[in-house]
Amino acid sequence: MTKRLSLKLEWTEEVPYVTAFEGLKNGRYDAVCTALWGWPEQARVGLLVGPMYYYPLGIWVRADDHRFDTNRAAINNPDIKISGVDGTFPLDAAKTDFPKAQALALPQTSDYTQPLMEVMTQKADITFMDNNIGLRFLAANPGSVRNIATMPPYRIYGQFIMVAMGEHNLHSMLQSTSNIMVLDGTVDRVLKQHEAGVNGYYRVAPPYTLQAGE
Repeated sequence: MTKRLSLKLEWTEEVPYVTAFEGLKNGRYDAVCTALWGWPEQARVGLLVGPMYYYPLGIWVRADDHRFDTNRAAINNPDIKISGVDGTFPLDAAKTDFPKAQALALPQTSDYTQPLMEVMTQKADITFMDNNIGLRFLAANPGSVRNIATMPPYRIYGQFIMVAMGEHNLHSMLQSTSNIMVLDGTVDRVLKQHEAGVNGYYRVAPPYTLQAGE
């Protein structure tokens, strides 16, 4: 986007999510350029640019574990352990959708594949993970885990970047450029370079319909 706008991009600071929005509010940088899911908590503190694509999230269990295949209500049990990185969706899902299950919180500095490793090594029973990370983990650890929520996914979230609240000119400029990059196929080409398998990411649907010619 910055190349198309003839702007200079400076990566100023690498921060965890817990402090990223505070830095934006204090003016340490102009945008939080990571894949944000557009949660209400994020919309309260900044303006979201996107969605540029979508993350489908699955329910990942050990390959030989079939307890939840046809009965997701069985997850809501005090004996079930749900692993996730603190402050991310798996833990929020565990507390909201399955309050009786045990939420095993990993530090925010943990690699995002760690919850899948916890499931594989039987330290946890389940994690909620975006498809692309899950597919990449499965390619590195064949036969270890599987996704029991594919069609449809457990959740689908748009992917955004964020600018500070009140920065309407910057938001409009980036949003317009993002829209062009979706429409001309740039985002699709970038996603293909990083996609671990089919439906690792979902594309934004075209905002128009085509009519067949006579």
